[in-house]
Amino acid sequence: MKSALLHLVQKAYYNTPTTDLEKGISRASVKHIICTGKMIENYPDNKPFPSGLFYGIWQNQPLHAVIVYDLTEQKIFLITAYWPDEEHFETDLKTRRR
Repeated sequence: MKSALLHLVQKAYYNTPTTDLEKGISRASVKHIICTGKMIENYPDNKPFPSGLFYGIWQNQPLHAVIVYDLTEQKIFLITAYWPDEEHFETDLKTRRR
C-alpha cells in the first residue's frame, strides 16, 4: 500500500479543499506523514472505501492525516490533516480519548 500512497498522495492533496486543512500544514508535510508515518487507526469496513488515520512527525511536531483508499484503482483521497491535541488524544497523541 505504501507504494500506491507515495505515487498518489500529491494528487489527493490537490483534490482536497484548502478549507479542510488547518493553517500551516503544507503539501510536503501531508506527503511525508502519509508516506513515512504509521497508520494508527484503520477502518477497513468504511464505505465506499476503507480509510485510515496516519500519525507522523513533521518538523518536530506530531501531525495526523486522514485518508480513504481504493486499492483496486490504486487511488487515495485526503480527507483532512491536522495537529493533534491532548483534548482529543492521550499524551502519546496516537491514542484517541474515549
